[in-house]
Amino acid sequence: EAEPRKAMFVSALCFSGGLLIAGAGVALHALWLVYLGYGVVGGIGLGIGYISPVSTLIKWFPDRPGLATGTAIMGFGGGALIGAPLAVNLMKFYAGHAPGGGPASTGVAPTMLTMGVIYLCFMLVGVFIVRVAPPNYRPAGYVPPTSAGRMITTGNVLVGKAVRTPQFYL
Repeated sequence: EAEPRKAMFVSALCFSGGLLIAGAGVALHALWLVYLGYGVVGGIGLGIGYISPVSTLIKWFPDRPGLATGTAIMGFGGGALIGAPLAVNLMKFYAGHAPGGGPASTGVAPTMLTMGVIYLCFMLVGVFIVRVAPPNYRPAGYVPPTSAGRMITTGNVLVGKAVRTPQFYL
């Protein structure tokens, strides 16, 4: 029951921690630290954080799985829609006001640190407000399908036995 919440908590720590590590890498001029923080640790957090809301929403809306996954993915896009302009404005602010700031400062390191803290706060709110659907939950009036649709197959497709057609050659 609490599995998505645990995954979301780990995701929040990894994603935010990745930004903090990457921000330290920028401040220390250590590219390997940027790769480790933003690429590895932050990437793990993003991957874990992506599946948690999707799987939770599908359980709440078994009658509309496309809407559920689309809504979750829309949330990720909405985060970028807000986060990108915020990051730009923070870099502009920190370039002139950060310790050691001035004409040569880009404000990237303090922006990454600030964004890491902001993301951590918002992600932790999500951890605490998420609700898991009860076992075998079904919306009122929903009857699960008893047969597979036309586009669903149980057969396997093997690459070695796939038929090549001339129109796909370049």
